[in-house]
Amino acid sequence: MVKSSLRVKFKSLVTQLSEEDRKAQSSQLYQTLEKYLQDQSGVWTLFCPLSDEPNLLGLLDSCSHIEWAFPRVQSQTQMEFLKVESKDQMVCSSWGLHEPDPQTSPLIPFDRIAGSIIPGMAYDVQGHQRGHYAFLH
Repeated sequence: MVKSSLRVKFKSLVTQLSEEDRKAQSSQLYQTLEKYLQDQSGVWTLFCPLSDEPNLLGLLDSCSHIEWAFPRVQSQTQMEFLKVESKDQMVCSSWGLHEPDPQTSPLIPFDRIAGSIIPGMAYDVQGHQRGHYAFLH
């Protein structure tokens, strides 16, 4: 099956999930990540969720030993990461995304990033991403 067909298929499956199922899967993902991150350090990237993505922003508080950086879109092909300590540092960008305020959030060089949490819908057996949402396992 072609990548675009898989995206359509999995997007359809995600939209069919009940709100209760989404919350349960989001909670399970959150708990798994929280446990994993207890042994991690350094700068990690996270994302502000879209409406159909898991809300993992609680990791800012529960994993405060991690330095968190969030993406800020510069163009259709470029982004940068800015350090965030609180959800209050987010602003709505011209792209309609919640991103760090560049006035209050320092830039993090890419070579300082130890790990990233990236939303994804589906992956193949080799781990290649086949979509950009994260609810199905």
